[in-house]
Amino acid sequence: MKRFLIKCCYVLLLVLLISLGMEWIAAHCVHNNYTAKRDYMDSHAQDIKLLLLGNSHMENSFNVHLMGDSAYCLAQSGRAVYYDAYLLERYLPSMVNLKTVIMPLSHEGIAGDKRPYKLAHYDYAINYYKVFGLRPPHFPYNVVATSAWLSGTISPYYFAQRASADSLGYDREDDVFSGLPDEFCQKFKPPSSEGIACYEHYLSEIARQCDERGIRLIVLTTPRTDCYLALYPPDMQGRIHEMVARVQRRYAFEYRDYSYDEEFRNDSLYCNSNHLNHRGGSLLAERVRRDFGL
Repeated sequence: MKRFLIKCCYVLLLVLLISLGMEWIAAHCVHNNYTAKRDYMDSHAQDIKLLLLGNSHMENSFNVHLMGDSAYCLAQSGRAVYYDAYLLERYLPSMVNLKTVIMPLSHEGIAGDKRPYKLAHYDYAINYYKVFGLRPPHFPYNVVATSAWLSGTISPYYFAQRASADSLGYDREDDVFSGLPDEFCQKFKPPSSEGIACYEHYLSEIARQCDERGIRLIVLTTPRTDCYLALYPPDMQGRIHEMVARVQRRYAFEYRDYSYDEEFRNDSLYCNSNHLNHRGGSLLAERVRRDFGL
């Protein structure tokens, strides 16, 4: 028994050394979009006048370069609005010249079960915990922290990433849409009641922060292909618009839904069924500038 316990101690010590080594590598050697955007915000937050929040619909499908030199895209693929609220709160004191915030409202960020919009996914949670120090919801700190280095599914995801976004945080999509079926249609889920309520909470928090500081908040739903829109339940848009209206009754912000906009009905503007490519993202940026007088 004594020999067995000694062997167990050796194994635990080895695991601890490996974990510490991976922590050091993660802290000093890994450079991906998360670390690049953190470093930019830490050093240039005071220069930003227009900030993009959100997920891949902003990071990959909205050409921030057309919004001026003082714009920056803090959006990150797969991000939940929970993290948008906390990142905005973290950096607002440093963004002394910030005038406008633009963020997407997509049903993909609302669809979900009891833990809406991927809050429970380790691969996203660990990046925000590790890079920004944000504790993920629903999971105890020690579970995520330990899993960061011990899980075979997380570590490869984190360490394999590379910084692909440019100097303004834009990670452009150049792919040509190949048609249906694609993974986004196959994974389609309509918004759940829990997801809408949770999204409403964090959208309200973002709107409150902007409202209190006199910052203009623009929320938009980006375009989708006709084949993707065909999957929408009849009441889906209405439920989302009702949620937006409830938040607008408490806080001042602007919302526009480009889902069905006629200018974006050509599939050549998309890299897949629900993401614009670089051409489409440039067209959307120009349209937003026109529509909102930016």
